[in-house]
Amino acid sequence: MIRHVPLELVRATLAWAKGDSFESAWQECRSHAYEGVLVRSLRTLHQLVRETTKAAQALDNAQLQKKLEDTAAAIERGLPFAQSLFTAGS
Repeated sequence: MIRHVPLELVRATLAWAKGDSFESAWQECRSHAYEGVLVRSLRTLHQLVRETTKAAQALDNAQLQKKLEDTAAAIERGLPFAQSLFTAGS
């Protein structure tokens, strides 16, 4: 159960969804959270948006479904959604 979400984390998430770089988004919350906390929050939010999209589809609400799909697309990009932060050496 989430008891408190720092406002800075919300600002960082909004910056990310608007297309800012990960570093720029993290600057919004760096004094309150480690990078991993932001990554985990973005991934959790993405999962929540995907589940809500399914609900909108089940309710036959195409307008809400489209908005949620656009939101998921804005969130799911870059470093937080990389399969691994480690790559094989060449």
